[in-house]
Amino acid sequence: MESQHLKIAMNIAKEAGEILLRYFGKNKDKHISLKGLRNLVTHADLESEKWIVGRLNEHFPEHGILGEENTNTMGTSGYRWYIDPLDGTTNFAHDHPFFSVSMGMSYKEKMEVGVVYAPYLDELFYAQRGQGAFFVHQGQTSRLLVSEVGDLQNSLLATGFAYHALPIMKAIISRT
Repeated sequence: MESQHLKIAMNIAKEAGEILLRYFGKNKDKHISLKGLRNLVTHADLESEKWIVGRLNEHFPEHGILGEENTNTMGTSGYRWYIDPLDGTTNFAHDHPFFSVSMGMSYKEKMEVGVVYAPYLDELFYAQRGQGAFFVHQGQTSRLLVSEVGDLQNSLLATGFAYHALPIMKAIISRT
């Protein structure tokens, strides 16, 4: 059974995804800038975060929020949201369709719900403590399961690590 927190988070993530799609493929409107070495930020990041924060505050004014771009409030309830309003900004900035809105909520520092929405692909992933993880695409919901492949060399490995983590990945791969 989905909690009210999870249902609201899924709706907000989809709404934020609509904002991202308005900018996707329109380089002149993205206003790409750097917030650090090889760390991009776009107008879409900022607008999406502002939307998410506003909607969370409407529903949960006592909750804290930590956003990737510039939001950091503690709240008074023990609940805290963690948001990446445009997860995959580099992909987005280069018109690569693999980007998402990512949100999670903790209660007293224990993660309770998580939502990842890939708007271009219209794919939604969500999880709730004790309920499992699920994937929704074209109206069909499927439970996500852990792979049965037990050997890394027979596995498919995909990462989203930042550039600074590449030496770590190289060390991991060289040990297999």
